[in-house]
Amino acid sequence: MLEAQVAWFKTTLIQMKDADVQTRALLLREALARPNVPLHHSEEERPKERPKERRGSGQMTLNEDLTHTRSLQKPPTERCKSVSSDDELETSTFVSADDQGRIGVFGPTSGLHNSLETSQLPGDPPEFVRNLLITNAVIQRQKEYELRNHADFDGVPPDLAMHLLDVHWNRQHHSFLLTYRPAFTRDWVSGGPYFSRFLLNAIFASGSKFSGRTEVRDDPSLAQTAGNRSCGGAKNCLLHLGSVYVARGEMSKSWINTGLAIRMAFDLGLHLDTRVPDLYPEDVEIRRRAFWAAFISDKLQCLYFGRPVAIHLRDTHVSTKLRDTMEELECWSPYIDPQCSTYPIQSPPPVPTFMISAFQQFCLLSNLMADIINHFYVVGAKPATPQITLQELDDALCGWYFNLPDCVAFQPWSTDKTTAQKLVTPNIMILHSTYHALIILLHRPFVSNSNLRAKSPPVDSWRACSTAASRITAIIERWKESFALYKAPYLLGYCAYVACTIHVRDAALHRGGQSHNMLTTTLSMLNEISSVNPALTRSEQLVRNLMAVNAITELSHPSPVASSSTVFDVDMEALIQMFPDPLDDQLVDLQVSSPNFSQASFLGSSSNTTVGLQCEDEVQPDGVSLE
Repeated sequence: MLEAQVAWFKTTLIQMKDADVQTRALLLREALARPNVPLHHSEEERPKERPKERRGSGQMTLNEDLTHTRSLQKPPTERCKSVSSDDELETSTFVSADDQGRIGVFGPTSGLHNSLETSQLPGDPPEFVRNLLITNAVIQRQKEYELRNHADFDGVPPDLAMHLLDVHWNRQHHSFLLTYRPAFTRDWVSGGPYFSRFLLNAIFASGSKFSGRTEVRDDPSLAQTAGNRSCGGAKNCLLHLGSVYVARGEMSKSWINTGLAIRMAFDLGLHLDTRVPDLYPEDVEIRRRAFWAAFISDKLQCLYFGRPVAIHLRDTHVSTKLRDTMEELECWSPYIDPQCSTYPIQSPPPVPTFMISAFQQFCLLSNLMADIINHFYVVGAKPATPQITLQELDDALCGWYFNLPDCVAFQPWSTDKTTAQKLVTPNIMILHSTYHALIILLHRPFVSNSNLRAKSPPVDSWRACSTAASRITAIIERWKESFALYKAPYLLGYCAYVACTIHVRDAALHRGGQSHNMLTTTLSMLNEISSVNPALTRSEQLVRNLMAVNAITELSHPSPVASSSTVFDVDMEALIQMFPDPLDDQLVDLQVSSPNFSQASFLGSSSNTTVGLQCEDEVQPDGVSLE
């Protein structure tokens, strides 16, 4: 009996490997329906396990829905109705069909609205969908060898094209899951809808930033010219290019490309999990990933530019449940270019990416990011009860952190040796550095702003800022030790900048101490990250301006930052004096007088761009106000 089942499975797998998606789905249905051959335990059969407790009261499961979690974490005034499953919230009223049957997203107020009944459309069982998508992902990964011989690289030499793809899958892909790899590689060969030359060139452009090969540059001597040709051919591949342009300092291009991508996401209905005809499980998976990638990109750009968010969860209903978890436990190690003989440091051992878990947690964190921006960093932001708002948002951030799954936990400053030495992938380090940057952005206004300062003890907020800054430094130091910084993303550099704005004040109060040491160390690492992210040179210069204003010099031989411990014996009166009144024109931005960092040249604007004066460090250039 067992031998017959094994033989049947072998035959079925061979058939599935060469079948198209629809045939493969039918074969998998037959496998699931075959008596006495369960592929996985069903949800009902699975033993009930008590959630493990770690650092808090609970743990986020791999496929826990965002809508339930956010209702627990958001402040009461912002909480949305909890939705425990994809079916409880009715979204069909926002889906319309024209006379030809084409589906569109037009709500009841629209003159184009023609209601389409979708709630009764049958759905596949979750376990079936999961098995189908994972099987397809494995098979498509095995077929990627065909790309070199059968794919169109749009004029790029095959060896260089495969190199840039390898860089992309090894770096940017892990954090945002924007490109669904099985569909992209399959349709590249077959000419399907999930591949385009525009998208290919956008991937080439983003990969070029992290490539050491001179042939990707317009000027071989200038790293910042990498990817220019691909950007020109991929102007409509918006989210990819948005991240490329922001790192290069082309802020208007970045903002516009990302904004168009967000508009397109709403136009395509990606903001709604709605069952409509002709949507296969793969389509649903791709739509979810694309929406949440746009959601995260929107929040990050709002931090970088100091502008309002475009996507609010109240306007959306998309689950964070991703059925294709094939990449969750995939082992990762830094990409080593075969044309380079050595890696700049000893390559660390392979570790699992925990890609899906980290991505889901980034979705949750991005929602909290939006709350902080909306309460403290938009025009006219004046919370009616600042202390209560601060406490609620701080509790939400701490709740997110303490309920992280064990697989994405990371504490290099821990006194426990095993915990401190844990090796994680870059996407997890990015997740944690962003969290600590948000702690600073939440608490800093209660020190720098005189109105908010009167509502809450500033010493408590400064303690939170100092601790978070030191932990950002510890994370970036671990990144440097494990992976080197010359290929680090812009977001890590932004977090380093935020940490420096705290270190510089602490260093002014404790010259020559640990804070001074951390400032020098973090500033040096920010300089390294700026080598592939030219936009960060301006942020670095602003920190140096702050140091000059406070007569702080860099230590010539900073010692390693052994822990995240900070000194909390703070003279608050002296500290507050370092946050001058924005109307005090005696302390203007030294940046304005710098011939190398004019606002016009930085934004790529015309020469007659008006350059406004800023109080020293009160506003991050093109970023969140740090007043």
